[in-house]
Amino acid sequence: LVAVVGVDPGDARRLAAGQAALVQVLGGAALRGRIDMLAGEVDPRTGLVDATVGLGGAPALVGAMVRARIDTGTVRGVIVPRDAALPAAGRDVIWQVRNGHAVRVEVRVLASARGRSIVAGRIDPALPVVVSGNYQLRPGIAVRIARPGQGG
Repeated sequence: LVAVVGVDPGDARRLAAGQAALVQVLGGAALRGRIDMLAGEVDPRTGLVDATVGLGGAPALVGAMVRARIDTGTVRGVIVPRDAALPAAGRDVIWQVRNGHAVRVEVRVLASARGRSIVAGRIDPALPVVVSGNYQLRPGIAVRIARPGQGG
C-alpha cells in the first residue's frame, strides 16, 4: 500500500527517499511509513511535488484522502513573518529598524510554513523587523513604525 502526497516545492528539496512519514487517513487510522520516491518535477495541475510513501501491508481504503506529516529535521534560527524576507541579488534580506532608521540584514531562509520563515543571519532580536514597504527601503532611510490597526 502506498500514499501519494503533494508537497510544497520549497519543502520538497529537504526530502529524500527513506525519510519517515506519518500518514493520517481522513476519518481513519494514522499509518507509519517511509518515502519510497520523490517526483523530480512539479505537477502542473496541483503545483506540488508528488511524494510516494510506502505503508507496507497497512489496511486502508484505496483512493482515501490522507494528510501526511514528514519530519524534515530541526533548524535553528529566528522566526519572522514570511513577507519580511526578500530576495535581493541572489541573497535573502530582512530589514530591521534601529533608532528610527532601516538596517539591511542578509539572512538565509532555512524553512517556511504558515506565513512564517525561520532565518539565520546577524539579526538583532531586540530590533523590530519590517514587513510592509520593505521593498522600498535603503540602508539608513527613516522608518516610522505603525502600531497594529494604525495602518501605514
